[in-house]
Amino acid sequence: MKGIMLVLALSVLSACATAPTAPSAALPSASAESSPAPILPTQAILLAADAAPKRVPGVFAMTVKGIGEKDGYAYLNSEQDYRDQRSLTIAISPPAAAQFMSTHGETIQAYFKGRSIQVRGEAARTRIYFFADGKRTDKYYYQTQVLVRDPAQIQALGEG
Repeated sequence: MKGIMLVLALSVLSACATAPTAPSAALPSASAESSPAPILPTQAILLAADAAPKRVPGVFAMTVKGIGEKDGYAYLNSEQDYRDQRSLTIAISPPAAAQFMSTHGETIQAYFKGRSIQVRGEAARTRIYFFADGKRTDKYYYQTQVLVRDPAQIQALGEG
């Protein structure tokens, strides 16, 4: 009896493993003309962590919920708190930030705050150290950043 049950179970399992699957109508077919779907913050963070120390190229999409500036760099964050482990940070170099300001007449942070954006670049897992009394401590956290050297890398969604 046990032998019959084992043969029956194996035949059912093998039928499941070899059953053909039809293409899903819900998924668009890939073509040479279609561009890959934008990478969302949580996906970017996971991909960058898996690839570390290498960078992950792509087009990243997010809504700018937090902004900042330090040492001439402008920062756009997908979360209000840039230290949030779910936050993707777009770090704009000082020359790119200055170029944007001269072209648009306002800072990149003011222009994009609250807007949905797409950014072409490479995401990297970056170690950020804590400082105490002006000195770097041994404490740190990881932040996923996309460095922007040219303001043309950023586009507000809904704009041409």
